[in-house]
Amino acid sequence: MKIISANWKMNGTLEDFRNYFRTFLSNNIPNERNIIFGIPYIFLQESVNITKKIPNIEIFSQNVHHEESGSFTGEISVKMISSIGVSGSIVGHSERRSMGETDEIINKKIKLLLNNNLKSIFCIGEKIEDHENIENILKFQISYGLKDITNIENIIFAYEPVWAIGSNNVDIDNIKKASNIISDFCKSKYGCKPKILYGGSVNEKNSKEILLLDNIDGILVGRASLDAKKFFII
Repeated sequence: MKIISANWKMNGTLEDFRNYFRTFLSNNIPNERNIIFGIPYIFLQESVNITKKIPNIEIFSQNVHHEESGSFTGEISVKMISSIGVSGSIVGHSERRSMGETDEIINKKIKLLLNNNLKSIFCIGEKIEDHENIENILKFQISYGLKDITNIENIIFAYEPVWAIGSNNVDIDNIKKASNIISDFCKSKYGCKPKILYGGSVNEKNSKEILLLDNIDGILVGRASLDAKKFFII
């Protein structure tokens, strides 16, 4: 089953959000698709309520804090999202990394999610200046992001080359290369085939070609997921 994941980022109002789901859910959702919505914190509870009777839709937060609880004003914990029925969280997105999120912090977040029986969309990817060193970069991010983790069943890898995000540039050969690196490394390290998404300028025009690639299990859609009609086409 292919995974089609939306990341709304910091966009929309309550009315936008309600209109979006009204439009999207007016269509017949394909049974062979697992759809994940990465929703801003403020809309998580209502999103869960709207979609809880639809078996192949899951609601994820876009981030969580790396500590269980404490004096972290304005932050949201794993237990908080778990308590309202959220299925998991996006972790390590390049936009979070650019604000100082380290592999150590990402590792703590993933461990907390796993300990609470929640899933992770674990984002990895190289900057343009590191592109020639892509294999070492991806292996490093996986090794340190998943330090002391041995079971990757609830971890979905999202390869998102930083240089491709928002660029309208989708390099199919590069996706093949990166997904092969991730797949081979995880098979050797964890003994199983990982679930791999591709993210970076995915839209309704290029999504089909990406989804047909051998090691790609789905896509992480950013800007194009903000339009309910376009996202349904994807």
